[in-house]
Formats: sequence, C-alpha cells, structure tokens
Amino acid sequence: MQLLTVTATDWIAANATHDPAAMKLANVRAGLAIVAAVAGMISGRSRGFFSKITMLSSLGLAVAQSPSLFDFGRRIAANPSLLSGLLPNVATQGLSFLAALRTAFAARR
Repeated sequence: MQLLTVTATDWIAANATHDPAAMKLANVRAGLAIVAAVAGMISGRSRGFFSKITMLSSLGLAVAQSPSLFDFGRRIAANPSLLSGLLPNVATQGLSFLAALRTAFAARR
C-alpha cells in the first residue's frame, strides 16, 4: 500500500507539471505500481506466481524510477540553487523508488 500511495503522489506531481515526458513516465510507473499492488494482494503470503509478479513489477518500477532520480541529481549537482524547486519531485520519486525496492524485497521472502 505504501508503494501505491507514494506512486499516486508521484503521478499527481508529474501531471501537475503538464510536461508530456514526465506525464508519460508517471503513467508507466503508476501502471507498474497497480500491477504490483494487485498481485501483492492476490499472493498474500504465498511464494507463488503472483509473488513473483509483485517482485518483478516492483523491480521494474524501481528501474523506471532511477533515470529520473539520476537526472535530478545531475541537475542539482550542476546548479545547487535548483534544489529548493526540485525537492518535492526528488522526495516523491525517491520515496517511490525506496517503496518499490521494499515491496520487491518483501515479495521475495
């Protein structure tokens, strides 16, 4: 649920910018988060097929999230004054990345 909540916040933040590239990537991440959430609810505590789908979609979400985080880090390193403006996006995407990794790790158990 944490993954779904953080990804929804990230999706809202990306759509508020009206940037087509950010909106497209946010839609991909939201789709992966929904797949991970549904598969996680179906799998429960089993280590079967849906658990593997949860793990794979969560890892896919983390991979989809990493280029944005890398880009933000690169932009902030080049111009530290951008930190205050980019901090909300960095925070939501960073939390989404960590939630995706946590969900993948939990599905692996």
